[in-house]
Amino acid sequence: SKLKKNASWFKDYLTEISVVVISIAITFYGDGLIDDYNNKQEDKELIEMVRNELESNLVEISNMEVHYQKEFELGSHLKKYLLAHQVFDNDSVEQFYDRHRIFNYWFIKKNAFDIIRVSGSVQRLDKGLLMLLFESYDQLNVVSNLGDRYREQRIALLLDFAGKLPGGQHGETTLEQWDQIGAHAEFRQYMCNTLPLLSITALNANEKAKSLIED
Repeated sequence: SKLKKNASWFKDYLTEISVVVISIAITFYGDGLIDDYNNKQEDKELIEMVRNELESNLVEISNMEVHYQKEFELGSHLKKYLLAHQVFDNDSVEQFYDRHRIFNYWFIKKNAFDIIRVSGSVQRLDKGLLMLLFESYDQLNVVSNLGDRYREQRIALLLDFAGKLPGGQHGETTLEQWDQIGAHAEFRQYMCNTLPLLSITALNANEKAKSLIED
């Protein structure tokens, strides 16, 4: 009958619709699984990049700390020699020979974290981890900026000091060099007073950055 025929057609239609709906649902579910997997892979790779970057920065910070500690010791010895007139022999201060002429270029890496900041991972990563990363890299910026200012000031004062040396020649022993520094008021002030303070400030900043990274 016509009614039975229509009922059969409607049943077939519902079956076809059901198949289409299920197919669409499966497709969306599959796409969701794929997207979720890809996102997790992206997050994992970026975190690994940041970890490697921070480990590299820890090595650089350790090198900086060795340098700043030597700078502090140099400034302290110079202050004793030039201002307190403590007597030293050249053998006891040989480690400081030409030390006042040394400055370093430090390289703090931030590329991996910059990638995270503009990626979708920033929305997916644990908020506590993100806050720690932001704080760590903010402190790394402090370390980097201190290193830049430290070096630029040293270069400017050193050039002025060297330009006023007789014949542009530095002393042949540590004590001869220290006597030359003592005869230059601005460089003497920097080496005896400013340098130890700068070194301690830089060491404290580096220690805080290292502590954050290790966390």
